[in-house]
Amino acid sequence: MPSESAAFKLRNASFPLFVLHAQTAEMETFKRQLRAHVGQAPEFFAGAPVALAPEGDALPDFADLAAFMREIGLPLVGLVGGSSAQRDAARAAGLGLLP
Repeated sequence: MPSESAAFKLRNASFPLFVLHAQTAEMETFKRQLRAHVGQAPEFFAGAPVALAPEGDALPDFADLAAFMREIGLPLVGLVGGSSAQRDAARAAGLGLLP
C-alpha cells in the first residue's frame, strides 16, 4: 500500500506585524482616527497584519473590530497582552493570542 504524501508542513516563522496600541475604549473615535490614519498611506498599510495591544480593561467587540479592520485593509490577527477577559473574548472572536 503506497504511503500518503504530507498534506501540509507546519513551521515556526517570524513575520513583521504592526502592534496597534488602543489608547481609548471609545470605539467610534478609535475607528474614525484609524481610518483617517490608514487613509494617509493606504499602500503602506495594505494587508499588513495587526495585533491589538489594549491599554486598560475595556472589552471591545473583537468580531466587530476585526471586521472593521479588514474593511480598511488591516487584518486583525491577534491580541498582545490584555486582561483575562479580553483574552477570552479575543479567542472567542477567532483571534490569536500573542505573548
